[in-house]
Amino acid sequence: MRVFARYLAFQTASWALGVAVLGWLAHAELLQTWLAITLFGALVLKDLVLFPITRKAYEHGPEHGAVELLGAEVLVETALAPDGYVRAGPERWRARLSGEGSLPLAEGEVARVRELRGLTLIVERLERVE
Repeated sequence: MRVFARYLAFQTASWALGVAVLGWLAHAELLQTWLAITLFGALVLKDLVLFPITRKAYEHGPEHGAVELLGAEVLVETALAPDGYVRAGPERWRARLSGEGSLPLAEGEVARVRELRGLTLIVERLERVE
């Protein structure tokens, strides 16, 4: 319900503008009153029909998608010594090795995302248990 309320709050500006323009047109007798009311109803109906399509944009979520990468395994694209790039799914991210004195990671190795600093992933060597 909170998402719907947020959506309606964003729509009120366009509805107010619609009322102002359609009201002015009706007052200036450039548009019949019944037509202005019908057009306003169509504007509101359009916004209500579009809500299910645009709902996700009004939901609160993480600051950005990188938060979802915490703990994920990533593929080293360029050697991390200590900075480089990793691939997380289809995305390429700037990465830095965690901790001073960490051994560099070579291209093709797998690392785990430990934390996030801005848009840089802080990664550590993935310890394989066999």
